[in-house]
Amino acid sequence: MDTNKFIKYAYRVVYVLAAFLAFLFVLFGIWLELNKDPDPLARQRKADELFGPTVINPNLPKPWPPAMNEPYPDLSLIDAGGQALKLSDLQGKVIVVEFIDMTSPISQSYSGAKEKGVYGDTSKTFDETYSSFEDTVSKELQDQLTLPNPDLVIVKIIIYNEKGEQANPNDAEGWANHFGFIRANNYIVCVPEKDIRHRTTSKLIPGFQLIDKDFNLRVDSAGLKPKHSLQFSLVTMIPTLLEATPEEEQ
Repeated sequence: MDTNKFIKYAYRVVYVLAAFLAFLFVLFGIWLELNKDPDPLARQRKADELFGPTVINPNLPKPWPPAMNEPYPDLSLIDAGGQALKLSDLQGKVIVVEFIDMTSPISQSYSGAKEKGVYGDTSKTFDETYSSFEDTVSKELQDQLTLPNPDLVIVKIIIYNEKGEQANPNDAEGWANHFGFIRANNYIVCVPEKDIRHRTTSKLIPGFQLIDKDFNLRVDSAGLKPKHSLQFSLVTMIPTLLEATPEEEQ
């Protein structure tokens, strides 16, 4: 092979390789776009696509969102084992409700991703600036409260699954198994019986709300702009509510 033919052949090989690499780069960009964690605004837009800003989801309980110092909406839920329950079935105990988006790095952290690893595929992450709920309780309350506690129920309600869709009982089962939440320890991982995705619901994610023994909302630490601090308001209120008897908690 003479020099000119060799150079032409080499150029062709380079062009083919360059085109192939460009194709792979485009595919990689598409993959990242499909698998990236949605930010709160993206979740808001998704909710508005389903139920526009002026449209009310008929599945939403009343009142919604939950109102401070008022009876909590009686959510119909399905747990990780496929069992139906009403949130009011737990009345008489102190209830911590957590709203979860499985793609949210903060939701992952609250459930213990720092210790257990993230749930889902390799594109999922957790936020290292947030501790698990259990670690927060341990840090703030020390010997005042030990989990599990027979009079405290932690209800983890998954709204969005890892694809950003309405969560189902299989999602709840996967989350519970991965992070080690079991009913015997007063953890209930569940999903709404009906689709309650809505812009008002999205504002509750990620975060927690605290319900007293009379089934009234007492502390609201839900959402990215919570009314009350999880660390200094919700967690520190738990011992007070545990010691109170129904109708004596105001």
